This record gives sequence, C-alpha cells and structure tokens, in this order.
Amino acid sequence: MNEETNHPQFLAKVKGALSALGVLRGRGSLTNESRSAAGQSSDIANAGLRRVTMRYLDVEWESLLNEANHVDLFFAYAKVWRDAHATELRRLVAREGTRLRVILPDRDNQALMTQLAAKFRYSTSQLQRHIDYAECDFADLSRQAASQATVELRRTAEFPVFTYYRFDRRCFGVLYSQAPGWVEVPTFECEQGGTLYGFFSGQFDTLWESCPRPKATPVNSQRMRPKNTTPKFTSTALDASSLVRH
Repeated sequence: MNEETNHPQFLAKVKGALSALGVLRGRGSLTNESRSAAGQSSDIANAGLRRVTMRYLDVEWESLLNEANHVDLFFAYAKVWRDAHATELRRLVAREGTRLRVILPDRDNQALMTQLAAKFRYSTSQLQRHIDYAECDFADLSRQAASQATVELRRTAEFPVFTYYRFDRRCFGVLYSQAPGWVEVPTFECEQGGTLYGFFSGQFDTLWESCPRPKATPVNSQRMRPKNTTPKFTSTALDASSLVRH
C-alpha cells in the first residue's frame, strides 16, 4: 500500500463510498421486494381472488342466495348447508327468471359410492340415503319454483375433489381434505373474469355437459324426502359434514 492510499483522508473516502454502496444495495433490495409484492398483487388480481378463508360457515351464504339469479351447486350432499339455507333456496326459486343447477354424485354408481363412503366413513347405503334426501329436497324446490324459474339436477360418475358454489359473478371453491376426520378446509372466493373463477366454473360446466341428461323432468317431481327419516348424525359427524362432507 503506498503512502497516498494509506492517508486518513483517502481511507475516509473509501469508507464513505462503501457505505453509500451499502445503501444503494439496500435500496435495490427494497425495490426487489416492492416488485415481488407488486407481482403477487397482480397474480391475485388476475386470478380474481377476493379472499381465502378457513371458515367455510362464515361465508355470507344467506345474502348471496337472496341476491343471485343464477346459482350452480356441486357437492356430495351438503346436508348441513342445505338445511341451514332451505329458506333462502325456496326464495331463490320463487323468483321469476332464476336458475338453479345442481350436480350430485350418481348414487346408482356402485364404484363411486364405495369410494365416497370410504372417504366419509359411512356405509354405502348410508351415503346413498344422504344423496337421495338431497335429490328429494331439490325435487321439492322444483315443485315450488316460479313458472319462469328452473331447477335442474344432474348426476355425475366423477369423484369430487372440491365443492363448488356459484352465485352470478362470484363463486366459491371449497377443497376436500385428504386426511380423515374433522378438519378446517380452505374456501376460495373468486370473481368472474379471473383465472380461478374460470377454473372452477369451467370444471362445473364440463361436468354439467358430460352428465347424462334427465329423461323426463329435470328433477323427479313425484319423489319427496320421507318425513321423520332424516339420518341420525353423531355430533362429530355433524361437524365434519359442514366442513368436509359437502
């Protein structure tokens, strides 16, 4: 090191330059963080994601049903949800011009029933009975529907990996849990125009078109849920049905 570079003033200048470089690097890091946050924000906006919640029952289902004109539903049977919102479902189909489309598992497909029953820890006959009651409830809604309202139900042989609720321009995709027993599951609320909305609604539309069309009326108007024959649930099963067994 020569005499000039060993001079205190020179060393002070170098130290200042290094400090400035550190600040610049820090600013660069902040800029990268900002860019990352902006990218994440853009991804969320493109997905049309409004929110994600682990509290499926906290969604404002009542107001959504009261305000919607087009509702699509896809679940295994959703007894707790149906019972909780029976009044809103009746109001929906009582309004002229509304449309309710429902996809349920095909209870006559023995292979599918065996798989689903094992997942939900039911016997096959118990699961078929739950689905049958759901079909009866939608048949009842069909009888109550206004003259210009439609209630359509189709059966699918596909194994469900999520449940789906669509209310006009908003939809909810609720994931199933792979683990057995009671567990909270994520619920994605999406808005039309986003990629997530397109995924969930596209899956429903594909299933709808692939389901065999009913031969007569959309829902058999002669079938009704037998009175006082609602399946008995243990408290554990009741909780699980609201979160996992849709």
